[in-house]
Amino acid sequence: MATEDLSLLRYGDGDLGDAEAVPMAAAKETCRWRWRPWLRTQIFVALGVSTLVLYLWPFERAAAGVSQAIALEEVNSILPEVAVQPYGVLGVQLDSLHHFVRQAAEPWGLTAVLDPAGLRFIHDIGPAGAGGASRAIYSWLRINLDPRFPGDVREAVQKECDAKMHKYGDKQVIHVVGPDFTNVPWASFEAQAEASQKLTTAYKHVLEEFEASDAQRLRLLPISGGINAGPFFKQLPQLTFEAIDKAFRSLPMSSKHHLLQSFKKHKLEMCIFEETSLAAYQAACPTCA
Repeated sequence: MATEDLSLLRYGDGDLGDAEAVPMAAAKETCRWRWRPWLRTQIFVALGVSTLVLYLWPFERAAAGVSQAIALEEVNSILPEVAVQPYGVLGVQLDSLHHFVRQAAEPWGLTAVLDPAGLRFIHDIGPAGAGGASRAIYSWLRINLDPRFPGDVREAVQKECDAKMHKYGDKQVIHVVGPDFTNVPWASFEAQAEASQKLTTAYKHVLEEFEASDAQRLRLLPISGGINAGPFFKQLPQLTFEAIDKAFRSLPMSSKHHLLQSFKKHKLEMCIFEETSLAAYQAACPTCA
């Protein structure tokens, strides 16, 4: 009897334990169903955000690419930093009445000027035999009576479009041999494209020489101007600025940044000696300063 009571007691204890377990299991199940909707919501939100990011990512990349292209285009253009000046590289203008008029100061020590040298003069004739713009520049340099150019100039300038910077005391000059177009029969499309390429090469060498120097300013003049323009006399203003821009674009990015910093401080000057030619060069570069 005692044994039966004891077994009943154990059975009763077991029943009581099961009875207590039922409410606990129900509570767990209820809790599980309470957080499941929240979890589903979070999953749906995460999936939605991921889908939106994946959808918009190409557009963000495209927008970034456009911004980079715009920035690169700005870096690639030098013309906004070019100033068309109403005087030659020495600061003097030949006005419409053929009078020499001082329009600006002479270039000083940190200003480099461009000399449109002839190849025969560089190697054979020397500064003493030069005429035109070069003669005025050589007189300013006080080498107009010298029979020969410096050795580094003769060594560096071997053909058309070559350029070389040289210091004459405290004055800096970039000698460049521009292409001679006098033998071109007429300004065909092919001939004009070839002329543009040659001028681009010449201006590129000039910019490289300037960058390698300690000069802070640069006064250019139209390369292959005057009689050397041949059949491209009327097209030369447009060809000039196209060539300068293409020359700048062809430089390494580091060189472009360096030159831009320099020309933002001191504009790159395109010096037009004759007053009668000034309007044509101004019209050929509407983006110039």
